[in-house]
Amino acid sequence: MKEIKLLHAADLHLDSAFESLSPEAAEKRRQGQRELLFCIQEIAEKRGASAVLLSGDVFESNNIRSETQRDFNSALGALSCPVLIAPGNHDPYSAHSLWETMRLPENVDVFKNAEIEPVSFLGVRALFWGVGFQNTFSKPLLRNFTPPEKNTEKPNIMIIHGDVSAGAADYNPISREDLIKSGMDYVALGHIHVRSPLQKAGETAFAYPGCTEGRGYDETGEKGVLLVTLSESGVSSEFIPLGGVRYEIINV
Repeated sequence: MKEIKLLHAADLHLDSAFESLSPEAAEKRRQGQRELLFCIQEIAEKRGASAVLLSGDVFESNNIRSETQRDFNSALGALSCPVLIAPGNHDPYSAHSLWETMRLPENVDVFKNAEIEPVSFLGVRALFWGVGFQNTFSKPLLRNFTPPEKNTEKPNIMIIHGDVSAGAADYNPISREDLIKSGMDYVALGHIHVRSPLQKAGETAFAYPGCTEGRGYDETGEKGVLLVTLSESGVSSEFIPLGGVRYEIINV
């Protein structure tokens, strides 16, 4: 397997309300969220990512501002690599969702179906699998998935929004057994706002990058993205901070 690098991000929650702030301060925070899109673009280009993976909750809701749509398309559309998105519980796919009404750049591919499906791209040595939330809540999407055949030349990558922290949940619960049986080389997860280390379930590596920026004191610490590298030696990840607003609790 030749080395391939992937930039993995999730839970941007663009256009969050920031209801506790004044209208002026809230708008400044939303502008800061949009600026992180250009940080993601810059990192992907500088680090040679073959694809950008956005694992759900890219937007806070179905209602987004025109400037958010503009910056989203400007930042991600400028990339020479594909951008793959698996809609989450805050931005689920429907015929009337922003994923249908918003005009997306040609390099942005959204997993719109309720069943896991594959997609590949010319010049990218990987097969990508993904699925999108169809509503605010979701049944287990990975539970009855039939794993693909192993391919030593093209690793299998899955982009999915879901919850591996509990045995039963309303947001696509994913068990360790589901991950083991998936046949994936790497599962790019979203939904949990706390970054996880790279973990293994059988032969499947998986991780949460956490949210891209804290929005309150329940989301403390440095936030950012993961640069995931797959090669003959296995899967590794590097956390890259985005430098947005940071919340900390300091005992004095």
